[in-house]
Amino acid sequence: MTDIQAAIGSIPPVTRTLVLGSLLITVGAGLQLLPGRYLFLSYDAVVYGFQLWRPITSIFFWGKMGIPFIVRLISLYQSSRQLEENRFSGRTADYVWMVVFGCSVLAVIGLFWPFPVLGYGMAFMIIYYRCRCAPDAPANLFGVLQFTAAYLPWVLIGFELIVTGAIPYCPLMGILAGHIYFFFVDVRTATGHSNLLATPQFIQKMFPTQQQRAMWAAEGANQMWGGAPRVLPKVQTKCG
Repeated sequence: MTDIQAAIGSIPPVTRTLVLGSLLITVGAGLQLLPGRYLFLSYDAVVYGFQLWRPITSIFFWGKMGIPFIVRLISLYQSSRQLEENRFSGRTADYVWMVVFGCSVLAVIGLFWPFPVLGYGMAFMIIYYRCRCAPDAPANLFGVLQFTAAYLPWVLIGFELIVTGAIPYCPLMGILAGHIYFFFVDVRTATGHSNLLATPQFIQKMFPTQQQRAMWAAEGANQMWGGAPRVLPKVQTKCG
């Protein structure tokens, strides 16, 4: 048990929340321990029934269990952990904001399309963004097909087509959400424009970096002695 707890504890916090939340809710609903009919996204239930938890639970509820679910969950874990430990290292607030923004885009689309479960879309959003940040990194499918990370989202889309026999609209919308974030945060700022999707201050205060904690402590001491307050330190927000 100690080894399992240590292994779980070694997973970065956002990745741990996404993966364990998806696993517990999806498996719980599959075993009928949780009422699945109250977990999926429904326009009528949200708007007219005021069941405001559904946009959140639909992110963690992936529908039926099976091979596609396992493959997607493993892909989510790998991509999310790589992002959180590299691209967003020390910047939990920025990663939380990326997930919140992408899931909000999916929830709005899902209310009107509709997509009853959004977990797959969330996974593909994270997979796509990770692949855009490291397009030349090696990737594979089941350890057999070898290719660069730039092709991974589209290989997985092909896998979805083969397994389900239907166009995977929700994963495609996840790719769209990931691309919107990538465009505004990485592409647009690289040309000298301001970041329109900068992490809000209230999220930065909820998940401050060590540098920000030190700055706030110094600011508090400075204000006690009548000094001027200082702004939050800037952190890198581009891929690389």
